[in-house]
Amino acid sequence: SASACVGALQLAILVAIGGFAPLHWGLFVLIAAAGQVLAWRDRSFGIVPTISLALSALLLALWPAPASDWFALVALSLAAIHGGPLLARVPHHLIDICDPAEPYSVGSFLRDAGRVMAQIAAPTVASNATA
Repeated sequence: SASACVGALQLAILVAIGGFAPLHWGLFVLIAAAGQVLAWRDRSFGIVPTISLALSALLLALWPAPASDWFALVALSLAAIHGGPLLARVPHHLIDICDPAEPYSVGSFLRDAGRVMAQIAAPTVASNATA
């Protein structure tokens, strides 16, 4: 875990010293993705994505006069790498609810979506208060 953090820091330094060149950003993005995979496979690497996210934000903030297209490409790549695992944990609804061969109308979707939204919005807080 410590060696992975040191490696990410070394690449961050390479990006900064190398003048924020696309090749250096590419290496940094690959290491950030590898850090996410390591953390997913082995909980002992759990700190690596956090370190990588902090370094990513710092590097983006320090990038002097980036071209807007390169900045957008790098920032969106890093956002996908760091945000993807978080979005994967969010519960998804209305997936595989019907056979693709069967007709499914907008009205059916609205009915099913309304049912799911009512379940999500249903109060789940228990109280010990008495009247």
